[in-house]
Amino acid sequence: MGDFNAHVGVDVEKWNGVIGKKGPSDLNNNGIMLLRFCANNGLSIMNTFFEHRTVHQYTWYREACAQKSMIDLII
Repeated sequence: MGDFNAHVGVDVEKWNGVIGKKGPSDLNNNGIMLLRFCANNGLSIMNTFFEHRTVHQYTWYREACAQKSMIDLII
């Protein structure tokens, strides 16, 4: 488990076995680096493979502008 500040997206075809379809769709540079690391080392980002209740899906919230992200990931 780690606080990677990574948004890994949902491109399951490109990152088959590394991510699942159940995460948020946004992707950032930290996410790309983490995806490459996981792919090169045979690792998977497990909290993208399973359904979550909305209250449990996101690990970061900003109330003022209703932003939310899944940035803490289980590998």
